[in-house]
Amino acid sequence: MSMPSGCMSAEPVPAGGHSESHHAPPQLSRTGSQALIATSAAGAVLIALGTVLYRRGRASFLR
Repeated sequence: MSMPSGCMSAEPVPAGGHSESHHAPPQLSRTGSQALIATSAAGAVLIALGTVLYRRGRASFLR
């Protein structure tokens, strides 16, 4: 297939034949950030409960 000499371009044309892009702007991937928030909250609760149990055990030991 030969191309006319005036149609040479530096960028290849996509398979659809259109060189203009009509896509939405780039976005970050959805990586499950809701699960991260829930896991962080559960971790904070476990640390708080561990602190309470530690202090109760230490207080009963010192009596």
